[in-house]
Amino acid sequence: MIFYDERCLWYAETEELARRLENKSARDIQEIFDDHDVIRLRACDRPDTSMLGRLLLPVVALCLIITMPIKWVITGSSHFDSFARKHKWLKKITDYVGIKG
Repeated sequence: MIFYDERCLWYAETEELARRLENKSARDIQEIFDDHDVIRLRACDRPDTSMLGRLLLPVVALCLIITMPIKWVITGSSHFDSFARKHKWLKKITDYVGIKG
């Protein structure tokens, strides 16, 4: 499931969040997080994207932008996450060029 306000935090933003949560009581932390329905914190390594993958990114992104309206008309969803789970080749391509889905 994709939430509309879902986003990844950059390293500097996680440091800012850690500073905001530092030495806070449970009540203060709840007040900080009250604006959000679901909060998921996760840490991961940077993707291993090669130079060739970065060069192919505009081509792959252009293809996905062109096919997105077609997929939206047929299925009612413009997101490619469910499509990537069904078709492993799309998952491999998006992982290779560094697109997170």
